[in-house]
Amino acid sequence: MRRNPFLALPLLLLFSAAAFAKDDVHRPVVFDPARFDEQKERLLDAITTGEVYRSISPSDEDKVRKALDRMSRNLDGVTSIDALDGERKMAVFNDQEIINTALTSAAEDSRVVCLRETPVGTRIGKRVCKTVAERRQEREAAQEALRQAHRTVLEPQG
Repeated sequence: MRRNPFLALPLLLLFSAAAFAKDDVHRPVVFDPARFDEQKERLLDAITTGEVYRSISPSDEDKVRKALDRMSRNLDGVTSIDALDGERKMAVFNDQEIINTALTSAAEDSRVVCLRETPVGTRIGKRVCKTVAERRQEREAAQEALRQAHRTVLEPQG
């Protein structure tokens, strides 16, 4: 059986593209006790200045910061997760899960979605780009305005 030499090129391109993937995408965080302080600083920098987590809620940001502080105390002086006792190891894994849950949600809310919208009174559509969180906030505000208008209409006039 002969192998197709042209099959290797797309696979090579695919793997090389994955190797040079951008750092501004969310990936679950797995902390290394030997490099924890460096990872913590990079993560806090990404939360405060980065685009990936720009829609993180204040409560989720607080949860992440508190979990990082607890992890910092639990990993103080440790270079391997195996050096921890069972209780501290479980606490570190639980805090890591809290962080990943909050950051996954923030990354999804920070994702920019572009849609073609046609303003009222024209047939010419335009491209509008907003984050998932911005679109959700606009939708919720519109629903609340509609509820308020409905209440006003249904209230008895006296």
